Parts: sequence; C-alpha cells; structure tokens
Amino acid sequence: MQFITIQNEIGETIAINPKQISQVCYNHNKTVLIFVGKQIIHTKFTDLLSAIRYIEQAVQDRIMAGHRERDIEDLWRTWGDI
Repeated sequence: MQFITIQNEIGETIAINPKQISQVCYNHNKTVLIFVGKQIIHTKFTDLLSAIRYIEQAVQDRIMAGHRERDIEDLWRTWGDI
C-alpha cells in the first residue's frame, strides 16, 4: 500500500491511498472533493485540473522512490507540506 499526502480544507495534512480514490470532483463551494471509499475529503484545491495533476505527480514520485527508505522520507517532507 502506497500513501500520498494531501491537505484537507482546514489545512490538516492527511495520508490517502490513491488506489482507493473513486472520484474527484469540483463542488458548489468552489473546492475540489476527493472520494476515498465512503469518505469524502474536502481539499484546499480550487481547480480540478490542479488537483488531478497533484495526485498523479505524487503517485508517480512515490512509485519512483520505490522502497528506498531515504527517498520515501524525502518525499514525505516535500509532499507533506503542500
């Protein structure tokens, strides 16, 4: 299981399993929602394309790091602050 981090609407950094994302959509409050299983995550994103690009890049970076512990720690520092 490979997690990525994302900030919710109140700025908390949370980890999600991108394989469980079922839907990403723009809601009426002009924010992006991510559906993970039965949970709905209200994000700080205000642009659907930016959210999708972020998720895709975070997943790609996580895959490239593989299981190298140092690379994974560096990714947590980088992506965890966004």
